[in-house]
Amino acid sequence: MPELNNAEKGKICNGVDSTTKDLLLLNSITTFGYKKLKTLLDKLGSTDKIVKSIPASDFNIKNIEEEIALIKKQNINVITIFEKNYPESLKHISSPPIVLYVKGNIDYLSEEKIVAVVGSRNCTYYGKNMATRICATLAKLG
Repeated sequence: MPELNNAEKGKICNGVDSTTKDLLLLNSITTFGYKKLKTLLDKLGSTDKIVKSIPASDFNIKNIEEEIALIKKQNINVITIFEKNYPESLKHISSPPIVLYVKGNIDYLSEEKIVAVVGSRNCTYYGKNMATRICATLAKLG
C-alpha cells in the first residue's frame, strides 16, 4: 500500500486536505479504483498530478467544495486509504476502496467483526426496505 508523506498530503482547506479532495474526485470516476491509483501514484508521484492529468469531464463531482459541504452537513466521515484509521482488514483485499464514507461511530471500524452496508445513492424503495430489515436483524444478533 503506498504511503503519502506530509508534503504530499497538501494544505488543509475548509477542514479537508488537498489529498482527500483529490481522492474524492478520483473516487467519483466509476472506472477508477485502487489498482489504477497505485499505478498512477507510482508513475506521477502525487494525487494532485493524477487529478490534473484527467479531463474535468471525467469527474462525476462538478464542485468539490459543494460536495464537501454536503458531506459535512450530513455528518458523514470520509476516510481515505492513506489514513491511520482506515480499517486494517480492508487494506489486505485485492482492490480496497480508496474512500470510505462512514455515517456513525467510526471506532467500530477497528472491531474484529463488522458489517458494512454498501448501496446506491438512488436506491429503490425495495432496496432500502431490505437493507433496513437485514441490518436490524444483524444488529439484534450482535
